[in-house]
Amino acid sequence: MITRYDKGLMLTVALFSSILFVLNLSVFNAAAGDKPKEAAIFFDRGKTTLELSRDAKVALEGPLGETIIETSDNRIHVLSSPCPNQDCVHKGWISKSHQAIICAPNRIVIRILGRSEEEVDALNG
Repeated sequence: MITRYDKGLMLTVALFSSILFVLNLSVFNAAAGDKPKEAAIFFDRGKTTLELSRDAKVALEGPLGETIIETSDNRIHVLSSPCPNQDCVHKGWISKSHQAIICAPNRIVIRILGRSEEEVDALNG
């Protein structure tokens, strides 16, 4: 038999769960609205950064030859590379903080920079 206290407890749990759900959505929506601003590119001759808000094509020289990187619409990808498997090209566009494209044969790493400590990685509830 359900008592008056059981109903009150169920109502309290439902209300608390609803509040947590709304807060969870607002945190994820706020994090999703912040677009990454730039990507770091590491290669044999050093490091460079590219602004993701500008459309650009950049050629970088690696041990195997020239790799072409393209930025457009706040995202980045490898347009062409001389590596044998073309894994970096097939990775496609990336646009979220801390995503990366790695071309191991041509020694090029592309990583989208983001807010390290402030950014929400995951929420469990």
